[in-house]
Amino acid sequence: MDLRGVSFPDLTLSVDTVSPVGGLALFRKNSGPLAEFRIRGGKRHSASLLENLDFLIRSAGITLNEIDFITVTRGPGSFTGLRVGISTVKGLCFGLEKPVVAVSSLKAMALSLQTAGGLICPVFDARKREVYGAAYLLERGRLEEVLPEQAITMEGFIESILSSSFIQEKNLIFAGSGVSRYKELIIPRLGDRVVFAPEHLQHPLPSAAALLGFEKALEGEFVDPSSLQPVYLRKSEAEISEELRETGIGTGVEG
Repeated sequence: MDLRGVSFPDLTLSVDTVSPVGGLALFRKNSGPLAEFRIRGGKRHSASLLENLDFLIRSAGITLNEIDFITVTRGPGSFTGLRVGISTVKGLCFGLEKPVVAVSSLKAMALSLQTAGGLICPVFDARKREVYGAAYLLERGRLEEVLPEQAITMEGFIESILSSSFIQEKNLIFAGSGVSRYKELIIPRLGDRVVFAPEHLQHPLPSAAALLGFEKALEGEFVDPSSLQPVYLRKSEAEISEELRETGIGTGVEG
């Protein structure tokens, strides 16, 4: 399940389910988006993923077998969205015998804003007073990660930016679901250098994820579908509860 028989991959299906606005895209390497579908609605975009995929394929006038490989955002983001997206992509890969590449949802968010200039700071609301954040610069036509992906308080993320050697006199471009929740913390600390992305670019574009997918595909960076896993950056509530039950903490059970 690889591209050894395809010299020049041309068409990818991109799947993104990490944010409140999920989406799908069919993307050709040389001509860009063939079709793109986005929908807002919490869990709806994950639960109806296959139905939306069928609509996308029919609208584009192609078949799934014409896809060379699948691109999926592997997180961080919504735990539920990631699980549904990853499991659906696994099923497609096995059923169609297509390879897959996994890309960062934060980097896809940053690439969606690559024409903005400045230090691009995607932040997703991670709840529990934290965000998933990273920072990128566009260097020689490619995004370079200058602050690594992390689950962190917004205050801590702002401090990381302020202490970064990359900040200089650049504008600070913020986007993502963490913006609306923490805007009141961002503006006082970072001032008039902050630029907030417009509303329609506050969530990753599936077509941007597809571009990242082609970068990886052309380098041969495919993932075995059976080992494809979401990147959460922190443990889920279910995992924490299970650990507490196993150790007896908070259950009245002695260790």
